[in-house]
Amino acid sequence: MVGYILVVPNALYARAGQDGFFRLTNVPAGHHRIVAWAPNTKPVTVEADVVEAEAATVELEIKLGRQLPHTNKDGMPYGSYKE
Repeated sequence: MVGYILVVPNALYARAGQDGFFRLTNVPAGHHRIVAWAPNTKPVTVEADVVEAEAATVELEIKLGRQLPHTNKDGMPYGSYKE
């Protein structure tokens, strides 16, 4: 079993859709840092200036890292359970 928990320092977060797009609402005006993360990737960071009553667009590219095989609790590959 694999589980992920991502803790963010505020209430502004989004989960991207199947198409990779996301939308954050009620973002206060100012300079902000946006961080994107996914399993088996390194976080990607961009910065954006948000102006009141205007939409801001950012582009993030997440590159999939090397995916390791899923192993048991001892770090060994799963085998056949048939005797």
